[in-house]
Amino acid sequence: MTGYAWLSGIARLVLGIGGVVLAWFSWGMAGDVIASQAQTGREIQPLIYAFDRLSETDGWVWFGKGLYLTQDGGQTWQEITPPLHGGLRLSAVAFLDSENGWAVLMEENDQEGNRAWLASTSNGGRSWTMAPLPLMEEDAFVPVAAHYLTVWDRHTLWVVRKFFSSANFSHGVLLRTLDGGKSWQRFDLPIAEPLLAQSRWDVWLQGGASGEELFHSTDGGTSWTEVSRDAVQPSMVLEQAGDDLQMVSASQGWKLERKGNCEAGELHAIPQGGYRQELHCTTIQQLWATEDGGKSWQVVKLPDGKDTITNDQLFNTAYLRDFSPLQPLDEETPVSPLIAVMQGQAFDKCEVPSLKQLGVWKAQSPYRAVNLYIGGIHRACKNAALTPEFIAQLRQQGWGLIPTWVGYQAAWTSFKYRMSADPLVAYQQGRAEAEAATLAAQQLGLTNSEGNGSVIYYDLEYYDINKSECNQAARAFINGWVERMNELGMIGGVYSTGGPLSQFADIPNPPPVIWAAHWIDTFYNPEATVWNVYRLSNELWKDRQRLRQYAGGHAESWGEVQMNIDSNVMDGMISFHFYIPSGLDYQTYFPLIAK
Repeated sequence: MTGYAWLSGIARLVLGIGGVVLAWFSWGMAGDVIASQAQTGREIQPLIYAFDRLSETDGWVWFGKGLYLTQDGGQTWQEITPPLHGGLRLSAVAFLDSENGWAVLMEENDQEGNRAWLASTSNGGRSWTMAPLPLMEEDAFVPVAAHYLTVWDRHTLWVVRKFFSSANFSHGVLLRTLDGGKSWQRFDLPIAEPLLAQSRWDVWLQGGASGEELFHSTDGGTSWTEVSRDAVQPSMVLEQAGDDLQMVSASQGWKLERKGNCEAGELHAIPQGGYRQELHCTTIQQLWATEDGGKSWQVVKLPDGKDTITNDQLFNTAYLRDFSPLQPLDEETPVSPLIAVMQGQAFDKCEVPSLKQLGVWKAQSPYRAVNLYIGGIHRACKNAALTPEFIAQLRQQGWGLIPTWVGYQAAWTSFKYRMSADPLVAYQQGRAEAEAATLAAQQLGLTNSEGNGSVIYYDLEYYDINKSECNQAARAFINGWVERMNELGMIGGVYSTGGPLSQFADIPNPPPVIWAAHWIDTFYNPEATVWNVYRLSNELWKDRQRLRQYAGGHAESWGEVQMNIDSNVMDGMISFHFYIPSGLDYQTYFPLIAK
């Protein structure tokens, strides 16, 4: 498939689903009217995924798919990548000094489950010793988003295994060895974030969904106590927990700078009617060194000999020719607001950003939709800014919206609030959640004048589908959620990982749209697609019915505004509130970054 183009006008299939009017747009191929994917004009340059300065002269960088060591401040680099056989890839790296280092390697396999190894070197990467990380049977198929590796000495190591989740959660498990990897212990974690060690037993975690949680352990991670940030001593606990600044002393360190900017090009008429507009996005990465405590910085040359990683992408955004002005806020809400299928990039964040931040990103980032955690018993962030007026201004800025409800989680999990293990009760709970979510959407102005006509995604985190009782309850719950949403004139989507989503394809009321979590990157990726989700067949939800979360919590800077987000790619349904004044035919435009 080389591209999509406007058909003669736009063919719209209007589907009545419980009173909801959906506009599905049909697209056909017609040469190169719309580019089939991001056009860069050059090869995508490798990125920096992790780094550490070890001494005045020594340091390492995880660059592209390889690991590199310098012993002269970055003047020269030596590749020291551990053996990556049979689909293995780097997942985490830590060094004590230029000789002693460790790396977590992992492989995902739909049939055999996840596998992970710990590679270690005592000669600066000239050779590596490999040993499997022992995983409990219940962890074998848990989709692992990331590993965080912390080393105190050659005997004491911690590996945090962070699971896929929405921005509303942060969960995983801790593996600890006190004998250099000969034996391991597994512990539950309050939040799955990088571990900071101040001694073999004095360790910290900070972050979580809100970014403000802080936990302390005095027994090396066996147990944890939540701590007020105001009471933290020493302050270095907070200062050194970030991954973009690594100080080896008070005066010497490295920092990673990542930022991007997008510019809109000229409008071009499409022969079939409408316009397309090019969006040119540039991202850069640079590694900087300081010798004076941050008073001045000098760029560090990378293993490829360059001092700057620059990636350019060119996208196409398509518009209908005769789209109408936005509906003023004081006009009556239409009876049938459009629920659109959007193709492009979206982001999700636990706490909704400010209108100022969103305004900058709408103008200067590749993102075209943002999720909204509108409620639910498990919502982690207050989102006090969410009001009908706030949402109206979001749609005036041009954002697509992904309303999300975070309610009961699966029965046999460790979440605080869980659905019943009885399928009959779980089914009724799913229906009740649909009613609560719809009411919240109505109160926020996310529905039409009749109180329906929108889509809401239910955030159901990973659970073990091999536990039959848990799985049957979850299937009943989602069946009740989708059924009741349909009765209310709403669209009930579901966010989850591939395993649970695969279980909902054959229930009596399968979700018409899904939002799948499978992280394949740590930053914005213009080439991400909605396909090849771990443990989810590409034959399911294949007709523009998917969103896909492809990168977990990370900092991005666009237009000099930095936010910590999860990144998503869309080829599915969102709430697109470019309302048309009454009396006009319901047509609108939506971004298309064709794949």
